[in-house]
Amino acid sequence: MIDTIIYYSQAEDELTEIVDYYNNISDELGYDFLKKIKSSIQNICEFPELYPTISKFNRKCHCKRFPYNVIYHLHDNSIYIVAIAHEKRKPNYWKKRLN
Repeated sequence: MIDTIIYYSQAEDELTEIVDYYNNISDELGYDFLKKIKSSIQNICEFPELYPTISKFNRKCHCKRFPYNVIYHLHDNSIYIVAIAHEKRKPNYWKKRLN
């Protein structure tokens, strides 16, 4: 069972930037993106080992409707959100956060 969700500060910044980007396109779009991300994180909490591994410790959960993945890892019944990463741009840029 998951006790805590911890965001890397960069992941929080990414989430804010992406929501702002979509809000500039349409007021509803930013809200929809945030709802989908929260839904993805809720699914991660319920089934943390369901999603595919992409590195030694990290997994990714695709955000439905948007081209983003939630990159996370598990440790001591906590989920660490490493990045909210675009599927095509700058692949694996977030790996340097783990050092």
